[in-house]
Amino acid sequence: MSLGDQFPQGMVESSVARQLLPGVVVKFRACMDDGKVHEKRFVILHVDEEAMTCVINSDINLIIRNDADRLRCQVEIQKSTHDFMDHDSHIDCGRVRAYPKAEVLAQLAKRPGWILGSITTETRDQMVSALKHAPTLSAPTIALCCESLEKSSF
Repeated sequence: MSLGDQFPQGMVESSVARQLLPGVVVKFRACMDDGKVHEKRFVILHVDEEAMTCVINSDINLIIRNDADRLRCQVEIQKSTHDFMDHDSHIDCGRVRAYPKAEVLAQLAKRPGWILGSITTETRDQMVSALKHAPTLSAPTIALCCESLEKSSF
Protein backbone atom coordinates (compact mmCIF):
# COMPACT_ATOMS: atom_id res chain seq x y z
CA MET A 1 0.00 0.00 0.00
CA SER A 2 1.37 3.42 -0.95
CA LEU A 3 0.65 6.84 0.52
CA GLY A 4 -1.46 7.64 -2.57
CA ASP A 5 -3.79 4.77 -1.68
CA GLN A 6 -4.83 6.75 1.41
CA PHE A 7 -6.36 9.61 -0.59
CA PRO A 8 -9.93 9.64 -1.91
CA GLN A 9 -10.21 8.66 -5.59
CA GLY A 10 -11.60 12.08 -6.53
CA MET A 11 -8.59 13.82 -5.02
CA VAL A 12 -6.18 11.54 -6.87
CA GLU A 13 -8.02 12.11 -10.17
CA SER A 14 -7.91 15.89 -9.61
CA SER A 15 -4.17 15.72 -9.06
CA VAL A 16 -3.71 13.63 -12.19
CA ALA A 17 -5.92 16.01 -14.21
CA ARG A 18 -3.69 18.96 -13.25
CA GLN A 19 -0.68 17.06 -14.62
CA LEU A 20 -2.33 15.99 -17.88
CA LEU A 21 -0.90 18.81 -19.98
CA PRO A 22 0.37 19.19 -23.54
CA GLY A 23 3.91 17.86 -23.81
CA VAL A 24 3.57 15.38 -20.97
CA VAL A 25 4.40 11.75 -21.67
CA VAL A 26 2.09 9.20 -20.09
CA LYS A 27 1.63 5.47 -20.29
CA PHE A 28 -1.76 3.80 -20.42
CA ARG A 29 -3.53 0.81 -21.92
CA ALA A 30 -5.35 1.46 -25.19
CA CYS A 31 -6.75 -0.42 -28.14
CA MET A 32 -4.30 -0.11 -31.01
CA ASP A 33 -4.53 -0.74 -34.76
CA ASP A 34 -4.26 -4.50 -34.36
CA GLY A 35 -7.49 -4.46 -32.33
CA LYS A 36 -5.67 -5.47 -29.15
CA VAL A 37 -5.16 -3.49 -25.97
CA HIS A 38 -1.53 -2.56 -25.39
CA GLU A 39 0.31 -0.67 -22.70
CA LYS A 40 1.83 2.22 -24.67
CA ARG A 41 3.46 5.59 -24.12
CA PHE A 42 1.82 8.70 -25.53
CA VAL A 43 2.60 12.40 -25.73
CA ILE A 44 -0.36 14.54 -24.70
CA LEU A 45 -1.19 17.16 -27.34
CA HIS A 46 -4.42 18.70 -26.07
CA VAL A 47 -7.00 17.90 -23.41
CA ASP A 48 -10.67 18.79 -23.26
CA GLU A 49 -13.34 16.05 -23.14
CA GLU A 50 -10.75 13.89 -24.86
CA ALA A 51 -7.02 13.50 -24.48
CA MET A 52 -5.50 14.02 -27.91
CA THR A 53 -2.23 12.15 -28.20
CA CYS A 54 0.56 10.89 -30.41
CA VAL A 55 1.78 7.37 -29.73
CA ILE A 56 5.44 6.60 -29.07
CA ASN A 57 6.80 3.55 -30.87
CA SER A 58 10.12 1.78 -30.44
CA ASP A 59 10.49 1.39 -34.19
CA ILE A 60 9.01 3.00 -37.25
CA ASN A 61 6.57 0.72 -39.05
CA LEU A 62 7.77 -0.52 -42.45
CA ILE A 63 4.71 0.96 -44.18
CA ILE A 64 5.60 4.39 -42.78
CA ARG A 65 9.31 3.94 -43.63
CA ASN A 66 8.29 3.45 -47.26
CA ASP A 67 6.06 6.57 -47.36
CA ALA A 68 8.12 9.78 -47.43
CA ASP A 69 5.17 11.97 -46.39
CA ARG A 70 4.43 9.87 -43.33
CA LEU A 71 8.10 9.29 -42.52
CA ARG A 72 8.70 13.03 -42.11
CA CYS A 73 6.04 12.96 -39.37
CA GLN A 74 8.16 10.72 -37.12
CA VAL A 75 9.99 12.57 -34.34
CA GLU A 76 12.78 10.91 -32.44
CA ILE A 77 12.53 11.00 -28.65
CA GLN A 78 15.95 10.25 -27.23
CA LYS A 79 16.66 8.52 -23.96
CA SER A 80 19.65 10.82 -23.41
CA THR A 81 17.36 13.87 -23.14
CA HIS A 82 14.27 12.13 -21.73
CA ASP A 83 15.38 10.10 -18.73
CA PHE A 84 11.96 8.44 -18.40
CA MET A 85 12.48 6.66 -21.72
CA ASP A 86 13.95 3.14 -21.73
CA HIS A 87 15.51 3.62 -25.17
CA ASP A 88 15.43 5.95 -28.17
CA SER A 89 12.00 5.81 -29.79
CA HIS A 90 9.80 7.69 -32.26
CA ILE A 91 6.71 9.81 -31.77
CA ASP A 92 4.21 9.22 -34.58
CA CYS A 93 2.99 12.74 -35.37
CA GLY A 94 1.31 11.54 -38.54
CA ARG A 95 -1.72 10.47 -36.56
CA VAL A 96 -3.55 11.95 -33.60
CA ARG A 97 -5.28 9.45 -31.35
CA ALA A 98 -8.07 10.71 -29.10
CA TYR A 99 -9.11 8.89 -25.94
CA PRO A 100 -11.86 9.82 -23.49
CA LYS A 101 -10.32 12.03 -20.81
CA ALA A 102 -12.21 10.16 -18.10
CA GLU A 103 -10.71 6.84 -19.23
CA VAL A 104 -7.16 8.22 -19.25
CA LEU A 105 -7.63 9.88 -15.85
CA ALA A 106 -9.01 6.68 -14.34
CA GLN A 107 -6.03 4.64 -15.52
CA LEU A 108 -3.48 7.23 -14.38
CA ALA A 109 -5.21 7.69 -11.02
CA LYS A 110 -4.64 3.98 -10.38
CA ARG A 111 -1.01 4.27 -11.52
CA PRO A 112 0.27 7.85 -10.99
CA GLY A 113 3.77 6.60 -11.82
CA TRP A 114 2.57 6.32 -15.42
CA ILE A 115 2.83 10.10 -15.66
CA LEU A 116 6.40 9.89 -16.89
CA GLY A 117 7.65 13.41 -17.59
CA SER A 118 7.71 16.11 -20.23
CA ILE A 119 9.26 16.30 -23.65
CA THR A 120 12.02 18.82 -24.26
CA THR A 121 11.39 22.13 -25.98
CA GLU A 122 13.40 20.87 -28.96
CA THR A 123 11.24 17.74 -29.23
CA ARG A 124 8.10 19.88 -28.91
CA ASP A 125 9.24 22.11 -31.77
CA GLN A 126 9.98 19.07 -33.93
CA MET A 127 6.53 17.68 -33.12
CA VAL A 128 4.82 20.93 -34.11
CA SER A 129 6.66 20.90 -37.44
CA ALA A 130 5.82 17.24 -38.03
CA LEU A 131 2.14 17.74 -37.17
CA LYS A 132 1.93 20.60 -39.66
CA HIS A 133 3.10 18.22 -42.41
CA ALA A 134 0.83 15.30 -41.50
CA PRO A 135 -1.09 14.36 -44.65
CA THR A 136 -3.83 12.53 -42.74
CA LEU A 137 -4.75 15.27 -40.24
CA SER A 138 -7.38 17.95 -40.73
CA ALA A 139 -6.38 21.61 -40.56
CA PRO A 140 -8.47 22.22 -37.41
CA THR A 141 -6.85 19.25 -35.63
CA ILE A 142 -3.37 20.45 -36.60
CA ALA A 143 -4.12 23.99 -35.44
CA LEU A 144 -5.58 22.88 -32.11
CA CYS A 145 -2.75 20.47 -31.27
CA CYS A 146 0.04 22.79 -32.38
CA GLU A 147 -1.41 25.74 -30.49
CA SER A 148 -1.72 23.66 -27.31
CA LEU A 149 1.83 22.34 -27.60
CA GLU A 150 3.28 25.78 -28.37
CA LYS A 151 1.59 27.26 -25.27
CA SER A 152 2.91 24.51 -23.02
CA SER A 153 5.71 25.23 -20.61
CA PHE A 154 8.00 22.57 -19.28
